[in-house]
Parts: sequence; C-alpha cells; structure tokens
Amino acid sequence: MEILRRTFPHEKGTDTETVDAGVNAEGAFTITVTDSGPAAEAFLGDWDYEAGIRIDAADMTRLWPHLVRALMTAEAPLNLEAIVALCDAADVDPHRWSWT
Repeated sequence: MEILRRTFPHEKGTDTETVDAGVNAEGAFTITVTDSGPAAEAFLGDWDYEAGIRIDAADMTRLWPHLVRALMTAEAPLNLEAIVALCDAADVDPHRWSWT
C-alpha cells in the first residue's frame, strides 16, 4: 500500500519518492522506497532506484518496542536507514535489498 508520495521539481523534470508498506502473505512487514527521476538517474545511472526491507513476522515482537519508542520521540520522520538501525538494536534481520 502506498503510504507516501513526494515530488520535487528538477531542472530536467520531476523527481519522485514513493514509500510502500504492508504485510505480505507470510505475515512479514515490508517497506519499499522508490526514487525516480532525473536526480536518481544522475546519481545512480538509472531512472529509478528501489530499496527495501522485509521483517519476518516472528521478529516483529522484538522490533515493536524500539519502533514505538522511536516514533514517540522522533524529531524528524523515520527513514529506511533509521528503521534498519532500530532492527539492529532489536537484534532483528531487516533482510535489506536494493535494485537499480
């Protein structure tokens, strides 16, 4: 499910960041971040870049306290790197992946 879409003007067009999150058929929590547009192409050499994590259902009980604490005390929105750091603190494998 798309939970966030932001667009940014660029001299060569529009850059877009999209965040999808949900629970898959196995009960794992998934987050996918997609960056696309001229800035992604200039930085990565391809028009879009996708990265994400998959947290197994069995690991969510260890992650929830860390995630709730971070959400309640955050001074800025949590990004994918911050959530990976929370996984590390909870001893949870975030099953990171990326694709260009």
